[in-house]
Amino acid sequence: EAVGQLDAAIAALTERRRMILIAVRIHERSCREIAAELGVSTRTVEMELRSALDHCAQYMKKNEREDFAYGQRKPSRH
Repeated sequence: EAVGQLDAAIAALTERRRMILIAVRIHERSCREIAAELGVSTRTVEMELRSALDHCAQYMKKNEREDFAYGQRKPSRH
């Protein structure tokens, strides 16, 4: 269930934020490297990454509260 929620949270990101999140967290690329590739500052990549992580955390927390409010876990969508 948590993996499905995380997938949904990532899917809801803008294309650039999704690409940055995956590049940094999964492919272990540096913010500097991504910034050069995108033609933006390292700070911009860092801010986009922070926004992506915040979004995912909020999405997961919101779904956790909804599960609790209904008194049960939602059925898996997979």
